[in-house]
Amino acid sequence: EEGALVATEWADGSEEIRQLNAAGLVIRQKDRTGKVTAFRYDLLCRPVWQGNPETGRGEQLHRDDAGNPERLIH
Repeated sequence: EEGALVATEWADGSEEIRQLNAAGLVIRQKDRTGKVTAFRYDLLCRPVWQGNPETGRGEQLHRDDAGNPERLIH
């Protein structure tokens, strides 16, 4: 279901939240030290961005006309 959240908290204190929306899938992971990493995928499950959602710093993946990834670091 679009917009639905699935959250999992692990015994070591880390957590993972998954959300599906009109643009694709977003996975947000927080390790036991508090470090947050997010992964975004398009509707074909291809990675489009990964990094820290709180600072916006990360790696964005664009695809050329042939579908090959081109990496841009922010």
